[in-house]
Amino acid sequence: GPLGRGKVVLFAPTFHPALSAAPMLGERAVESLRGDRDDVTVVIKPHPVTCAHQPQWLAWWRRAAHDRPNVHLVESAAADIVPLLAAADVLVTDCSNVMFEFLAVDRPIVLVENPGRFSATGGFNPDALEWTHREIGARVEDTAELALAVARALDGDDPARSARAECRRRLFGELTDGHALDRLVAQIESILG
Repeated sequence: GPLGRGKVVLFAPTFHPALSAAPMLGERAVESLRGDRDDVTVVIKPHPVTCAHQPQWLAWWRRAAHDRPNVHLVESAAADIVPLLAAADVLVTDCSNVMFEFLAVDRPIVLVENPGRFSATGGFNPDALEWTHREIGARVEDTAELALAVARALDGDDPARSARAECRRRLFGELTDGHALDRLVAQIESILG
């Protein structure tokens, strides 16, 4: 496809350092995500706030995209994530709401859980949707286990499928005919006028 060859992993971390997967992976994000596989394209889509407030993270990702094949950094804060969601075989995120948008395409999700979240000031809310619905993805707290979790998801090992389906049903109703993303785009376009 246009993003490279093989499978596509979309890495879309949130911006809050104590909640984000970004500082956990550091400059080794790509290796942590795809291991030694060369058939996996990694697309990194920072949260819009990240672009303004985390220059170090952007520096890591720029180097990764420059130095490695099949790594793309979507640096524009205004970039539309919907086409990236549609192109991704697996989403890797932390507690970003993008996990709920990705339900529309019914593909595996890997959720990185930053152990620093418990000490976060003002960031971690255990009652928020993104923390009460962790069953929709494979949960990883140790970054050494991330490449294996991603590989399993890419290879079709998807134990969270039924939990995702239930969450998707609650969010989108019975509109799971394969056109949920089209409806979502149409709805957003109608709102934006």
